[in-house]
Formats: sequence, structure tokens, C-alpha cells
Amino acid sequence: KIRGDENMIINFDSKKKIDEKDQLIIGSIIQDAFWEKMKWYFSKVSKEEATLLIAKAITYNIGYYYKDNDEILGAALLSKSGVPHLNIGKGIRKKIGFWKAFLLKTLFTMSPRNEETLCLQMIAVNPIARGKGIGKKMLDYLDDFTRKEGFKQVVLDVIDNNEGAIKLYKREGYFVTKHMKTKLFTHGMGFDGIFIMKKTY
Repeated sequence: KIRGDENMIINFDSKKKIDEKDQLIIGSIIQDAFWEKMKWYFSKVSKEEATLLIAKAITYNIGYYYKDNDEILGAALLSKSGVPHLNIGKGIRKKIGFWKAFLLKTLFTMSPRNEETLCLQMIAVNPIARGKGIGKKMLDYLDDFTRKEGFKQVVLDVIDNNEGAIKLYKREGYFVTKHMKTKLFTHGMGFDGIFIMKKTY
């Protein structure tokens, strides 16, 4: 059981395709949360078209979303060895250009190097539902999911000036393992590096 929310958190399931409307909502939630980090890549298209591109790029292979009264209030994108969370393919390359697509794939698709590691790529809460503890519930679910699936650790990255997120992850048992300087690629996006954080089980 997922601490009172077992009926609200839904795993991605490759056998049961998420309908396009829900995909678009999930893409919008992810876009809203990470737009400051991503907007440079999508500068050649409108924000509406970027939402559609992001929604289509999500693989929906592994991860989950939080749904209450038929409204999606949050989403978490995960990856494991050999199973990515985003597919930066021809569709995006045609729209944003080869170089930006290459950088997007390089910086946003960190994959676990071994089968014991799960990567929390992105987690976001719908703006209308922030401050209601949904992010905490989704992280609690991640703990349960990690143990159930037999992973030994979860890794994530967070930009080094996002103090709120860093404090939240530390409260949840994550610790910093590395500080990576990304200034060459990310200074124009408002940050100079990322922290790699990890939680072991």
C-alpha cells in the first residue's frame, strides 16, 4: 500500500498506453516545472509546440503519475539501465536543430550504469496543486517502488542554485555525491552546475 494514496498513483505501463490527453497534461506539468532549464532548447518554437514535443518525447516506459478525481496533479519520470525516460529523435531535431537536440539528449538523459540503480530524472507537481504535500507523497511512493523492484539506490541531479529542492531531497535521505560544473552549456539558463545526489536502500 502507498500510504493512503494507492488509488491515486498510477505506474506507467507499456501494455496500457496513456491516452494523448493525459500525455499532454503530463508534458505540460514537466514543462512548467523545468521550463527555465529547458526553454533555451525550444527557442525556435512556441511554448505550446514545445509542450507537445516534450509530451511526445517522454517514453512512458518507467515512472508514474498522481491522479485525483480524474485530474493529473503530478508526474515522475524514471529511467533504469537501458530504459530511457526521453526519446530525443528526429521529430525534435527537425524543430529545434541538430546541435540543441544533441545537447538536450546529453544533459537530460543521464542513464544508470548498472541494473541496481534507478534514476529519478524529473518529478513535478501541477501548479494548481503545489503546497499540498503531493511531491512528498510521490517521493514516498518512489521509496516503495524502489524497494519493490529490487533497486539498491536512486540517483538524481538538481541544479546547484535550487536550494528548496536540495533541502527537500536531503530531508528525504538523499546526499550529494558530486558537483558537476556545466557553466559552458548552462550559464545562459541561469545556473552553472548540478549536484548529483543519491539515496541508498
